[in-house]
Amino acid sequence: MIESMEELYDKQKERAGSFATFVWLGSCAWLFIVDGSQGTLLTWKALGFFLVGMFTAALFLGALIYAVQRGVSKMLMSFISEPSNGAAAVIITLGLIAYALEGVGIFLLACWLYQVT
Repeated sequence: MIESMEELYDKQKERAGSFATFVWLGSCAWLFIVDGSQGTLLTWKALGFFLVGMFTAALFLGALIYAVQRGVSKMLMSFISEPSNGAAAVIITLGLIAYALEGVGIFLLACWLYQVT
């Protein structure tokens, strides 16, 4: 069954929020487990970092990821006049690169916040 574009965009937003949340949680877990000098997972700092950061990552970083994805897709649609396997490969590759860069950005943000707090 073919979904409407609105449903596809909603799913894309959900995926972007989920991606940001999971990368944030993984980054935080790694930071707190590897660097035991500032605390453990059983502290108020860790609780705040995980809970507040998880929702903030989903709302703000997920929205940023979604905006980047939509912008890149609109840009690509203006260049691609006819769908082909080559165009699909380029789009998939750019999507994977965007996710990797976003993951690195979220991790760097988590590292910075961990050092500041």
